[in-house]
Amino acid sequence: MDILSSAFSGILSGFIPFVLLLGILVFVHELGHFAVAKFFGVRVETFSIGFGKKLFQFKRGDTVYALSLIPLGGYVKMFGDDPSKEIPVEEQKVSFLHQPVWPRIAIVAAGPLINFFFAVLVFMAIAYIGEEQAGTVLGDISKHTAAYEAGFRSGDKVTAINGKGIETYDELNSKIESSSGSELSFQVERDGNKVLLKAKPKRAKNDNLLSSASHVGKIEGLTLESMRSTVGRLPNSPAAEAGFYRLSLIEDIEGQKVERYREILPALRSSGKDTVNITIRDIHSEEFKDTKTVQLSLAALPEKGTDPDKALAALGLASTETFLFRVFEDSPASRAGLQDGDHIVGLNGEPVTEWTQVLETISNYEPESGEILFAVQRADEVVKIAVTPELKERPTQTGQFKNRYMTGIQPAVLTDYGSPVVIHHYNPFMALAYGVKQSIKWTHLTLVGFGKLITGEVSARNVGGVISIGRVATRSFDLGVSAFLKIMAIISINLFLINLFPIPVLDGGHLLFFGIEAIQGAPLSLRKMEIAQTFGFVLLMSLMAFALFNDINNWLTGLAW
Repeated sequence: MDILSSAFSGILSGFIPFVLLLGILVFVHELGHFAVAKFFGVRVETFSIGFGKKLFQFKRGDTVYALSLIPLGGYVKMFGDDPSKEIPVEEQKVSFLHQPVWPRIAIVAAGPLINFFFAVLVFMAIAYIGEEQAGTVLGDISKHTAAYEAGFRSGDKVTAINGKGIETYDELNSKIESSSGSELSFQVERDGNKVLLKAKPKRAKNDNLLSSASHVGKIEGLTLESMRSTVGRLPNSPAAEAGFYRLSLIEDIEGQKVERYREILPALRSSGKDTVNITIRDIHSEEFKDTKTVQLSLAALPEKGTDPDKALAALGLASTETFLFRVFEDSPASRAGLQDGDHIVGLNGEPVTEWTQVLETISNYEPESGEILFAVQRADEVVKIAVTPELKERPTQTGQFKNRYMTGIQPAVLTDYGSPVVIHHYNPFMALAYGVKQSIKWTHLTLVGFGKLITGEVSARNVGGVISIGRVATRSFDLGVSAFLKIMAIISINLFLINLFPIPVLDGGHLLFFGIEAIQGAPLSLRKMEIAQTFGFVLLMSLMAFALFNDINNWLTGLAW
């Protein structure tokens, strides 16, 4: 019942954004057909948004305008579009099929094409409104990476590459990926100072599903991702005595706001006090609502120069990386006895300090080796629990699905990607250029995605239907106007391309028929078109059913561990 209730609630909350997004795109598409048909003097009998029973309609001139029950498309019914019906001579001038072939091609092509031009307009609107994009303030740079060796440090802000200013991470990443192995010069801001760094990206396999490049330049370890200011409480420690939650999110230290794990120790040291007031939230409470202020003694804090993790451990605070945020129900971990909040301190007798050790141990599991022995700190004791991983099919970075061993545990890791920057283009010509550039970019990315689906590089199980569109529409709607408009523009481009596929019953199929007619000087026989239309209808229905199956399957598997 909980699953059904969750599904029903999700459908209701996503209905309005879904109908709004799809309704606008369908209206625009059909408007293209309608406007060009009117231009060539073709009589339009019906302009409907939706299919099925008409909920609302009115007639103006020759056309009935309708809003229909099923909001999954729309149609423009033109007079004389049925080749099996006889049209009186006096009315052939307003009949669709009695128009010359090029006007018919223009009428059919107008629907998909207007979806592309609409995307340009939407991206222009985004340019005026402003779009939030990831900035160039770097996240946690690990000491054991190429980025650290090149001189990059956590919190650096990259302001220019090879002397050219940049504002967004997309610009930064694009320059690195297209470097072709050439050394790049980076200007960064660090503690108010300008620092010049040089790094040579290494050629690496491209894991971007929507890119046609097999290899790109990369600087290992260069990331925007930072650990948020979450800490786990160690037993018999100053933090335990102070009343820290098992898993706490630190909000401020003596009134100084703290957002990232790396900021905790500097904030403690800069307080200048022996005991500090710290505001914390319990990350195991619903929406982190439980909050309190604790007083932490700093008497055990080591001198400066001590490794940050060891310094915090002396106070009873640890990175939450190896703490369990969630143990999924009916998973191997749950059945074995692991619990939310457990701190993994060992695996098969080896000490654990990083989550990557846990991932590697589970992913490299071999059934003949027996169970994996977890050593977890729980309250004041270390408990040993044997867990047998199970095979689960999960998507990979390359878009394929692969069986891998899993135990059903989730680390208490919260990440932050820094403050976004808002990009505006108030100049209409710059906004237009932005709209055209983005539309061409997403057209290219979509075509690459289609190509990889056809070649099998990306699993067909990634194909989504109306449920996926509804979920994406809802999420983007919640994020704000710009995000919702961006999704609308991207889906409009998808409609532009999909409708041009040479499948009978789609616009592309009609264009194929008319193209053949233009070449051979006569239309295809009625029998051949009927066979093609039947084939196209069956194919389209099969694709829709497959997409719906994927939607339901992905949703159900997404609920499980």
